[in-house]
Amino acid sequence: MISRRRRGVAKTGWQEWSEFGTNRLSIDLGRGAVKVLDRNFDDTWYLGGAFHWRMASGSVLSAGIKYDSSPVSDSDRTLDMPFDETWTFSANLTRGEKEGFGYALGGSLIYAGEGSVDQVAQGVRIKGDFDANFMLFLGGTMRYVFD
Repeated sequence: MISRRRRGVAKTGWQEWSEFGTNRLSIDLGRGAVKVLDRNFDDTWYLGGAFHWRMASGSVLSAGIKYDSSPVSDSDRTLDMPFDETWTFSANLTRGEKEGFGYALGGSLIYAGEGSVDQVAQGVRIKGDFDANFMLFLGGTMRYVFD
């Protein structure tokens, strides 16, 4: 049974991905060959929210969602770094007393977009979409508190 004690939190932010957009690649073959790659990264923003419910049993159930914008536009996406926007869905259950055994189980499902690519590399055009990219993270903890 879920009690009336619940809380919500929201979070927003910005990340300066443009600082990492220029990559320098050097290969020492005696000629000092250096290649500078401009990835044309954009700064990104994110927005998320979560709710926490304290159950009558003392357990806490948490669930949340988060959106991250893509650090690169479709026209600048490359095969080696097919970044796209991401959506994250998470849930967690924590159970435990102040003394004795306690545990937490949780997971996150991340949808990382389809990563449309339209790139010319070494004179060959590569165009298409990746399949939908999903990542699943599951975890848990156990603890015992001694008197």
